[in-house]
Amino acid sequence: GYLPAHVTQRALERKTVRGVMFEIHMPIGDPVVSLVSGKERMEGPHLDGHAPKQSQLAFLGNKQVTGDRAVAEWVVRAPVGTRLALSASADRAGVVRTEVVLD
Repeated sequence: GYLPAHVTQRALERKTVRGVMFEIHMPIGDPVVSLVSGKERMEGPHLDGHAPKQSQLAFLGNKQVTGDRAVAEWVVRAPVGTRLALSASADRAGVVRTEVVLD
């Protein structure tokens, strides 16, 4: 988003917020589905957002290219057609959820 996920620099300095939490939600009780690598819940970095760092730069194109992005990766062993739910959440920025079907 536009603002950082931690909202204020002071929150980072005081360590009152976590980084983005990434989760994969596996089908419960299905013995053929397994997580080969990665953890079901992983903490990622703090996302900076894409707002300019200083208000004087608001109209200049000097944004960090990837300060508002992070990557989480899992390797899953499962049959074709298995549905997996994924989510990413930040304490002060909300949650995004999606579902993927393996092919």
